[in-house]
Amino acid sequence: VSAFQSPALVGPIYQQLSSCVCSSLHDSRPAARSSSRAVGLCTMSTPVAVGDSDGACRIAIPASLSNTYFAVRHGHAVNNLESIISSSPDVGTKIHPLTELGKEQAAESSSALCAAIQTAVVKRGKAFAHILAFTSDFTRARETSVFCLNALAPLCLDGKEVGHIEAVLTTELRERWFGDLDDTIVTNYNMVWPSDMKDARSDAGYKCEPVEKVVERVHSLIARLEAEHQDTAIAFFSHADTVQILQTWMSGADVRTFSQFRFKNGEVRELVLNDPESLPCPQPLDL
Repeated sequence: VSAFQSPALVGPIYQQLSSCVCSSLHDSRPAARSSSRAVGLCTMSTPVAVGDSDGACRIAIPASLSNTYFAVRHGHAVNNLESIISSSPDVGTKIHPLTELGKEQAAESSSALCAAIQTAVVKRGKAFAHILAFTSDFTRARETSVFCLNALAPLCLDGKEVGHIEAVLTTELRERWFGDLDDTIVTNYNMVWPSDMKDARSDAGYKCEPVEKVVERVHSLIARLEAEHQDTAIAFFSHADTVQILQTWMSGADVRTFSQFRFKNGEVRELVLNDPESLPCPQPLDL
């Protein structure tokens, strides 16, 4: 396969993607166009196995948490519509806003977030002292936080309105950096995820941000929030790989398997500590 090829040549490979990957990247809607840059695609035809222990993540999960965390993936955005990887802060913090569909998904995620927080309240047997939100500074995540939190404000938890919450911007929740694959067709994720399954410190040969580096930054964020807050429900607005890596790592499962637990646009999940069974049903990579 050549180093670069036109998007027209990748159609058959695109069709081989699992339905979970396609739905999460495109929300099951056709893309308006493909990027002019398309790197040769991985054409494996067998399931991808997890690597040996040498490639495992070396960052331990917390022993306990004083707060409860929730993740919200951004709504459908222009980069999803255009079928391109948008991981550069220089670009993603300025353009690639939500589409009209994405705005709807973001607003609708408020009900799911409210329900997730209420479920956590029932499990712990008491209300949270506070509710806070933090968001990636990428446009699509920022906008998702605004639409979601505005719609959340009039909803009730334990008989009380949630009220106004404004998400705090944080770079730790940014999109994973995809190096040389940035601004290329989205199916090039398949050049990276199989390498992730083998080694949490791999850059897949494309200068991508390794899984362990993503864990390092989200771990840093949680450590800081744990030091600053207690008894708080904290919502993170972020990106697919970032929240999947975070959830898989926090659950105590092998974080290298994160790509099997795809977040859909606007999806909400509680991030449960040290409980692999809290993860959704895996959809293994079979490329």
